[in-house]
Amino acid sequence: MGKFRVLVTGFEPFGGHTTNISSLLAEQCVGLQHLANPWNDSQIEVEFTFDILSVDQAGSVKTAQRINEGESWDAILHLGLCEQCSLPRIERRAQDVVRMRIPDNAGRQITDEVLTGDGHRGSWIDPSIWPEEALPLPFEISTDAGTYLCNETYYRTLEALISSPRKSRALPNPALFLHLPSETQIDIGLALE
Repeated sequence: MGKFRVLVTGFEPFGGHTTNISSLLAEQCVGLQHLANPWNDSQIEVEFTFDILSVDQAGSVKTAQRINEGESWDAILHLGLCEQCSLPRIERRAQDVVRMRIPDNAGRQITDEVLTGDGHRGSWIDPSIWPEEALPLPFEISTDAGTYLCNETYYRTLEALISSPRKSRALPNPALFLHLPSETQIDIGLALE
């Protein structure tokens, strides 16, 4: 099997935080790595690139713009901070709405706005079938990515993937959003596994 190209994104700090676990982890996902396949004993080659997104409208559409400009990856993993989470949370759905409880880093605060009016967008990956014992940390599966920048970013990425041209594939390459507890609640070294 060939080498897989994966984009990992994180966000800069926001809302009074001095760090953001998502950017701390994303910055470490760079270069060629040989990873163990959690479903069998094989090794896979993954070429990681990372991008730290600004916590504003420009950051929320950056990955989608890259897709629309013709960039592609075998998979996209968006990482974000979930202040109230105690376990990593895999998001299955992005909502077609933005409701910001605090302003973003550019001062934008949308209280209730529809993104497109096309409805919620779901991931075509089913993490409920993943063998939990093969992964380094327990996780939760969620259908609520919130209504802040994480959700907006996920929505825009899924929207761009669905509308981008595909060569003989029924579905676009996968994209997931993983919300992480703060670095005070989770070991960053373990989260990297």
